[in-house]
Amino acid sequence: MTPPHNTDPRDSGREALEQLWVLGQRLAQAWRDLSVMLPIHLPVEPENPALAETEG
Repeated sequence: MTPPHNTDPRDSGREALEQLWVLGQRLAQAWRDLSVMLPIHLPVEPENPALAETEG
């Protein structure tokens, strides 16, 4: 699955991590923008009973 132009697998792994980091930053910024526009207060009652148990 490694690209033919890339001979070192560590480079492709590092590029993937950098892309994931950038995507995470974009998602975090988008969530902050959205939470400013909308009155979102989390957590709202969790539907998953396991989550409710861990929150105490």
